[in-house]
Amino acid sequence: MYHQAMLSGSCTYAVACVCAGSPNGCNQDALPFLLSFHLCKGFEWVIIFIFAKIGQAQIWVNVSAAMAGATMFLDGVIDLVVLIMGFVNPASVASSMTIMDAVRTFVAYGFAAVGTLIQFNILETTKKHDGKKVTKLHEHGKAKRFNVFLKPPLNHILKVLT
Repeated sequence: MYHQAMLSGSCTYAVACVCAGSPNGCNQDALPFLLSFHLCKGFEWVIIFIFAKIGQAQIWVNVSAAMAGATMFLDGVIDLVVLIMGFVNPASVASSMTIMDAVRTFVAYGFAAVGTLIQFNILETTKKHDGKKVTKLHEHGKAKRFNVFLKPPLNHILKVLT
C-alpha cells in the first residue's frame, strides 16, 4: 500500500500519488509534499540515466530503429486502408479498426523482429583509429541469407537511409 503521513489533520500525502502525479486538495508548499516530489523526480532521473547508459549498446540502437520503422510502416498501411475503406464502405470502418487495433501490436513486433534480424545481417560496425564507430552496409555476397538487400536497387535505398 501507500506510505502515508498525516499533517495538520486535513491533508493526507501519499508518496505514490506524488510520483504518479499531483494530489488534489493538498498544500503543495508543505515540506512532506516537496520532499516526496523531489525524491520521486530524482529517482526518475536515476532510472533514465541508467537505461540511457544501457541503451547505448548497438543492439538496442538496432532494435529501436526497427521498432520505429515497423510502427511507422504499419501506421501508414492502416491509415491507407482506413482511407480507402471510408470511400468504399464507411459503415465498416469502425468494426475494421477494432480488428486492426487488436492485431496491430503483434504485427508491429513481428515486423520489428524481421527488421532487427535483417539489420544484424546486412550492417557492419567498425571502430576507426580515433575510437568512433562507423556503421555501413556489408559488401554484396557477405551477408549470409540477406544478400538480396545488398543488390540494386535496395542497396541504394539502404545507403541513403544509413
